[in-house]
Amino acid sequence: MIFKTIIGSAAEGDFYFPRPHLNIRLKKYLDTNSNVLLSAPRRVGKTSFLKNLKNDQWSGYFIKYHNTESINSSNEFFKRLYKSLLEELSTHQSIWKNIGDTLKRNRIEKIGGDGIELKGVNLDYYEELKQLLKKVNYGDKLVFIIDEFSETVENIINDHGESLGKNFLHQNRELRQDKDLSKKMQFIYCGSIGLGNIAERIGATKTINDLTDFPIPAFSEEEALAMISEVTVLPKLIFEKKTQKYLLDRMSWLMPYYIQIILDEVETILLQNGSKREVAKEIIDQAINLALDKRNYFEHWHNRLRTAFKGEEYTFTKEVLNVISKSESGATKIEIFDLTAKYELGEEHGIILRTLEYDGYINLNAENNFTFNSPLLKIWWERNIAI
Repeated sequence: MIFKTIIGSAAEGDFYFPRPHLNIRLKKYLDTNSNVLLSAPRRVGKTSFLKNLKNDQWSGYFIKYHNTESINSSNEFFKRLYKSLLEELSTHQSIWKNIGDTLKRNRIEKIGGDGIELKGVNLDYYEELKQLLKKVNYGDKLVFIIDEFSETVENIINDHGESLGKNFLHQNRELRQDKDLSKKMQFIYCGSIGLGNIAERIGATKTINDLTDFPIPAFSEEEALAMISEVTVLPKLIFEKKTQKYLLDRMSWLMPYYIQIILDEVETILLQNGSKREVAKEIIDQAINLALDKRNYFEHWHNRLRTAFKGEEYTFTKEVLNVISKSESGATKIEIFDLTAKYELGEEHGIILRTLEYDGYINLNAENNFTFNSPLLKIWWERNIAI
């Protein structure tokens, strides 16, 4: 490896490119007792941002990160939070002694380096979590970071129905609104799916209207150039600023993920060239073509839609993106409306379009036409999905 790139996994440690202005703004919201809904399109680096928050060492806060993407029930979700809280409390001996009755009643089977095991206990973990939180006070405020929360809500809806999905959102709201508990904990929710769109679909928008929206934008040009400089530290490398800007112009939508995959392909080309260490425009073009040829770099964008939408909704969604991908100027609202009529979707088409916008597929351009955010994704979609 000659470049400091990482693809597929969340960037942590030396591989993480910090964005201090985001940390400052989030800290401000926590300091004002807000619960936060972190909104971000796919591949903007939200998980990397969240995982690295603990490195800030904010005074007065204790941060617990959880990825709940695989969870499909309310009780399993609250059990995850309950166990993580017990594991944290087990390191505070004075507090641990004061919750002895809880430990006996819930049959704590094992406590050790690999966590806490609850054996043969069927509990309402939502109520257990509330009671445990009310009993303890260890100074720092607990911040639960819930990554892929939207996926959890969608899993519950798909596996158990809209009623239980709505109830799960109500439970979370009740936790946030409890006057005693709100002094001890806060939540940061996020996900690759728009939680607002899910709540709207099941008629539960009131359950999340207390959350403070915290958008994570794409990189500014300044941030993107700084990241390129940090990633491509290499003796005798020639990568002129104008060539770096050419890369950014080709990308247009400056997402960390796209920068990483293109630079990874640039690295491959440089290694093949032997001792030559100059990144020219031709190499950028070649690297982009190589990236576009690798289906795994972009396939998740298609797979996500196949999971989120079924039947006519999926067919409509795919055709919308097909039409947009084939036009240089994008698709007009009239063209999209005609597709809506074709599939007889009614008001559902609005939720679908908002989902595509939130998840980072499309936006409305200056001419009020729908276009792909990323020219790279547009090219890939036209080559591989559009008929």
